[in-house]
Amino acid sequence: MCARFTLTTPPPLLARHFGLRETPELSPRYNVAPSQPVPVVCPGPRLVTLGWGLRPAWARGGRRLINARAEGLDRRPAFRAAFRHRRCLVPADGFFEWSGEGAQRRPFLARRPDGGPFAVAGLWEPGKAGEGPACVLVTTAARGVLAGIHHRMPVVIRPEDYAAWLDPAAPPERLSTLLASPLDTGWEIRPAPRLVNDPSNDVPACIEPADPA
Repeated sequence: MCARFTLTTPPPLLARHFGLRETPELSPRYNVAPSQPVPVVCPGPRLVTLGWGLRPAWARGGRRLINARAEGLDRRPAFRAAFRHRRCLVPADGFFEWSGEGAQRRPFLARRPDGGPFAVAGLWEPGKAGEGPACVLVTTAARGVLAGIHHRMPVVIRPEDYAAWLDPAAPPERLSTLLASPLDTGWEIRPAPRLVNDPSNDVPACIEPADPA
């Protein structure tokens, strides 16, 4: 799964990367966690803020879903409509995964070699009565060096495919191809401080190198 990520890229660079018409006003985020507001790119392209974690329309109460498995996404009742009509890109420049069990469980930070931004495939829903719009991040089976940390990873859309993922008229076959061919090579992974275990910690120290021991 993907339950934490970072977004520290300066807003002007983020605007250029995603072709935004306006430079967003964003503060650095070092430990973005579920239930918190997150910036997402919608068709336009434009940047909006959504909650991270949604309840399917048919669900009554219960925990919010924060991830959607890419496998069979077009057939799952919880996400089928959003996959067809409400896709978004979630900007990030790193994500955390945990490896091990019990006292040995520890976080790792995955980033691009240049530390630059990337886009995680996302879906969104308008929200139930009394709740604001919210999103989920799409995940797939981990590949390459990431597979040694966790069995899942976020689906990272290639920059040349941003427009296709956001296109409301994109055919399901094209979208399935994007999910089956995520950007999954060239990651740098390093141990992260256990500070990130607490979602209330959103400080620069969360992304500082940790003792590999």
